[in-house]
Formats: sequence, C-alpha cells, structure tokens
Amino acid sequence: MDVRSIVVINPGNPTGQVLDEDTIRNIIRFANEKNLIILADEVYQENIYTADKQFHSFKKVLKSFEDKNVADNTELVSFHSCSKGFLGECGIRGGYLEMCNLDAYAKEMMVKLRSISLCSNTVGQVMTDLKINPPSKRMGETDQSIEQYESEKSELFNSLKRRAEKCQDALNSMDNIDSQQIEGALYAFPSIKLSNKFLAEAKERGVAGDF
Repeated sequence: MDVRSIVVINPGNPTGQVLDEDTIRNIIRFANEKNLIILADEVYQENIYTADKQFHSFKKVLKSFEDKNVADNTELVSFHSCSKGFLGECGIRGGYLEMCNLDAYAKEMMVKLRSISLCSNTVGQVMTDLKINPPSKRMGETDQSIEQYESEKSELFNSLKRRAEKCQDALNSMDNIDSQQIEGALYAFPSIKLSNKFLAEAKERGVAGDF
C-alpha cells in the first residue's frame, strides 16, 4: 500500500473530541516524517462545548514549528464549510479549502480541475461569503446588525451545546452504555457493553456478539 495522505477531522466526527495542540504537533511531525499530505477537516471549529478545550487550526500549529523543514515543507490542505459548524445549513453547499506548502504543479492542477467544474450555487456562495465576513465595523455594518448576528450565533451555539449535554447524559444514564464527553462537533461516541448471557447466545448461534 502506498499511503499518500492522512485525514484528520477536528473537532471530531464521529468522536466529538477536540484535539489539543500537542496532539496536532505530533500528527504534523508524523506526516512530515512519512511524507504525507495532511487533509484537515476543520468544519466544526466553532462548536467547542468544554471550557478546558479550544480549537487550534493545523495551519497555526504547523507555522509555529521552529524546525523550518517541518513548517515550510509539510503539505497541508484545510477545509471549512457553511453547511456544518454552528450554522449547520446542510442544504446549503458552500465552503472553501486552503492549500499550504503544496507543490506548485499540484496546486496548479487543483486550480485547473476546479476551474472546469461547476461552482456551488449562488445561495451557497453568498452564505460562504457571509461566514467568512460576518457583520463587523470593519465591514461597515451598523451596531444593530452586528448585535443581531452575535445574538443569533450565540442562540444557535447554546442550543447545540444544550443538546450535546442532554444526549451524553441520556446515554450515560442507560445500562451497559457509556459515552465519552462531547467536547465539540455534533456527535456522541458511546460504547455498548454486551452481557455475558447475550454473548453466550451469540456464540451458540455461531455469530459474533456485535453482529
């Protein structure tokens, strides 16, 4: 097998975990040693629910390396989308990627490939622009529009946070089910403990317990 890349989703899908900076640094070192392109799916970066965790972008961590061989030669592609995160507008397909340290010819081919493809629809493009440039003084917006945006964003985020907490509490209240804390994103990752009686019956039937 000729491995070319490593995909990392942070915050995690389906684990709901948020990677700390040291873990990201270790992934970057590994990718550099193995000559792998890092594909960093960071579409849930606004969805962090625990006070002891924060989002660190792969690009920020990569560029913080003092070793210039790592900082300037590790290839990275970062992804973001308005169909995920706190917006969760799954019907609106708009997003973008950024290529960092990518070989010039590979980047040229990527641009050429995308240029001959259909672009996202107008609504998706408008939504992506609004996500990148939310109302602010810099954008010349009024105090009222900035306040309304921040209020709606906070309401959406807090709603997702409440539901994440309810979900993990409900799972952990069940017998033989244990869920990790949902630190971010939109997912719970529970494990199910099968009883000895159940496993014995599965064995008698000649199938694995989780089948």
